[in-house]
Amino acid sequence: QFAKNPTPGKPRVVFLGGSSVREPHISGGKVNFPAMIAEAMPNIEVLNFGVPGIQAASIAVLSSQLEIISPDLVVIYSGHNDYNNDVFLGKIGGVKLWMIPVYKWLSKSWAYATLTRGSRPTAQQQRTRGGLIGTEDTLAFEVRESVDDRIESDLSLAINESPAPVLLSTLLRNSGDRPAGVIITDRPECEAALPHLGPDGSSSRGKSELANRTCPNTSISYWWQSQAYKAEGQDAQAIEQWYASLAHDPVPLRAPATADAVIRRVAQETGATLVDLEQTIGPMADRRYFVDTLHFSPDGARAVAHVMTPYIRTALGLQQ
Repeated sequence: QFAKNPTPGKPRVVFLGGSSVREPHISGGKVNFPAMIAEAMPNIEVLNFGVPGIQAASIAVLSSQLEIISPDLVVIYSGHNDYNNDVFLGKIGGVKLWMIPVYKWLSKSWAYATLTRGSRPTAQQQRTRGGLIGTEDTLAFEVRESVDDRIESDLSLAINESPAPVLLSTLLRNSGDRPAGVIITDRPECEAALPHLGPDGSSSRGKSELANRTCPNTSISYWWQSQAYKAEGQDAQAIEQWYASLAHDPVPLRAPATADAVIRRVAQETGATLVDLEQTIGPMADRRYFVDTLHFSPDGARAVAHVMTPYIRTALGLQQ
């Protein structure tokens, strides 16, 4: 129906990506950033083809099929799902992950964390979304480089197959949410400390010292260091520790920083226009922009739309 009934005189912009592109995540109306861009630019036609859980390979397939609807511009925001859809082999909180294949259909990361946090969550875990998962599973680290390579190949293919110019965006993450998991191999003191490493009102520096003492060089120790540095106004150190936390998270519900490096490289090599949200809004974006680890709140969707709109105007040759 899109092919047969184009809107006369309106450039057609197609958005491709996962749940961050598609879903409003609150009741009472659309708050995703494509809808906000459509509201800010009534002179364009916005088609939102976001699919919760979709990975970059499927983005490439969709891109190759867009010719039938004659888009004037394609916007791609994709990458988180390629990392958080990995299959974990070990035990997490007492639950074998092969028992919950439904994970691949989940679009909200808190649901995944809730299902996998174990049969006897602590009171502290019950008070915080998803708790903190202790695991000995290192598969996420072992496949990291291959996932980077796969995303680079798939996004490059999507751009090359697109019948219209492409805007390619880096990714945003909620740095105010703790990592989902922490490696506890041969660290009984770390496992025992996990219930005490939540945000309970005590100082971030004190939490950082506890995490460094009980769980050194892990996702949670790096994360609390980032929070402490941020509270102290040391932004460069905070960002460095935040990236380290992402890199050491064995349950990567958020894409690591390497994903953004891949996206930048793909844009440079293919000629796609880069929208670097990770640098303009992130790297440690305001937590009010999110409803969980990575999905946007209305404020977040509005911030993304604000950054993207000038790029879309320029790409379509419209007046600013």
